Amino acid sequence: VLCALPRRERTYTARRATCTTSASENTAFCRRICSRCCRDYFIDRDVSCMRRISALLMMLLTVCFCGCQSEECTLRPAIEFRADLVQAGGCSFSAEVEADFGDTTEEFSLRCEVQQDSMDITVTAPETLEGITAHVTGDGGKITYEGMSAEFGLLANGNVSPAAAPAITAACWQREYISAAGQEDDGLYRVTYEKDYDEKRLIVDTWFKNDLPIYAEVCYNNQRILKLTITDFALNG
Repeated sequence: VLCALPRRERTYTARRATCTTSASENTAFCRRICSRCCRDYFIDRDVSCMRRISALLMMLLTVCFCGCQSEECTLRPAIEFRADLVQAGGCSFSAEVEADFGDTTEEFSLRCEVQQDSMDITVTAPETLEGITAHVTGDGGKITYEGMSAEFGLLANGNVSPAAAPAITAACWQREYISAAGQEDDGLYRVTYEKDYDEKRLIVDTWFKNDLPIYAEVCYNNQRILKLTITDFALNG
């Protein structure tokens, strides 16, 4: 009996064995001791398992929390820029636009005044088009020229006018879906927007420096169709 019991119980049992007791009483006592040992063993094992499960859950929660925190930190500059832009009621900037027609490219310069739902543009280059003004709807889908009109051609299977590039880009800044954001190796902050346009999807990437946009690209059907170099950016008001 003594060999079958844990060490801590042997001394206790030995002291009981020196008392004058019957064999049946000793047997019953040993059974109680064995029962207690088994119970303690399973309790210890359950506690150990619970501790391991708790540690695993805490680790998973920490990973999820850190991931959420990281994503929130990554998106924060883009969200703050949007909030400032909306609160200001728009912005103004100059844009050097390059339109890629596949076999040829064209370049021109625009001065852009952005409101909440529209944009006024003035062509500043080339010289042959200088001074032409137009009013563009907020999504870039319609251009109304004032006085003389300019023919820039159409991109994206006839769906996008190069003159609408700043309006499309500004619309993404203000309200379109942000699909990705993050810091690049050169230190610039890049934000990717997705915009449904005439039953198609445009991808607009914008690069920021010191919290201000400096460059953007518009892609259609995985092909870059427009590039914008942005200068003199300022919020309204």
